[in-house]
Amino acid sequence: MYEDGLPPEKVTYSTQLITWADAKKLPYDLIFLFGGGFALAFAFEQSGLSVWIGTRLSVLEVLPPFFIVLCLSMVTVLITNLTSNTAITQILIPIVASLSRAIRINPLLLLFPTTLSASMAYMMPV
Repeated sequence: MYEDGLPPEKVTYSTQLITWADAKKLPYDLIFLFGGGFALAFAFEQSGLSVWIGTRLSVLEVLPPFFIVLCLSMVTVLITNLTSNTAITQILIPIVASLSRAIRINPLLLLFPTTLSASMAYMMPV
């Protein structure tokens, strides 16, 4: 008996990656959710808005790093309670990176807690 039940001369091959029957089963709501987050983050990055916001937040330089991390984490958790954590993470990461450059602090000190905080909101699942 052959492995798939058919002799090799009866097996047909297709050049398609996916059939229409399989495409109808895809979760398009998730695809649009992730795609929208990527598009929004790309727009923030290309327009320079994330750099502009990050440099405007440089007034936080007078605060100790602990309070900056605490504020960023709280804001991230509050925002992700109402929106997609993927989209917010993609938007906030460039902003926080430019903030860390503006206040001359190690970017990982701000990026790591912000990224983790995006996964801590469980109030309203998107």
